[in-house]
Amino acid sequence: MARRPQGNDGVVVCIVCEAAISKARLEAVPGTRLCVACQRQVERGRIDLTAYLARTQQGEEKDAEVAPIEVREDRLVAGAWSGGMMEVAAQGGQLRTLLQGGKKEEARALVQALPKEAQAAVVVLDENPEEALSMTGMDAAGNPGYSTEVVALLPTELLAGLIAYDGQEKRFNTHLIQAMTPGTFK
Repeated sequence: MARRPQGNDGVVVCIVCEAAISKARLEAVPGTRLCVACQRQVERGRIDLTAYLARTQQGEEKDAEVAPIEVREDRLVAGAWSGGMMEVAAQGGQLRTLLQGGKKEEARALVQALPKEAQAAVVVLDENPEEALSMTGMDAAGNPGYSTEVVALLPTELLAGLIAYDGQEKRFNTHLIQAMTPGTFK
């Protein structure tokens, strides 16, 4: 069994948000590695646990630096991944065409088939980045969601704009904030 993350005082913490997991929850669900809030996000398909579990099992630090998408000449780069601007723009154009045609399931499949870095690149270049981002974590039932791994790759300026206060709806984009890891806030 993989190790259970613990704080300095021996308290078991959630592998996603690092909040302390209550003793009652640990007794009710022995071996749990998620707090109640993150468990709900996983069940709704808004958090993909694969990356968190891989990091924990490999013993890597959960908040390791993730390099956001950068523009270098005619390429978009994130870590070891690189994609040509025209290639990413073409993928974004396909996404936009599908969404405008009401083909959300096909749009979801297109986006989610791409590597996480390419998904982030498509979001960065899209005319409606929030809508493109909502495809990254959309479940099979068509409920939009944000992939935590893709969110971590987005530039700070884009995230700030997507989270910003919406005067019409009189709220912040709290769903996006919930998809952000502590490392993304750095």
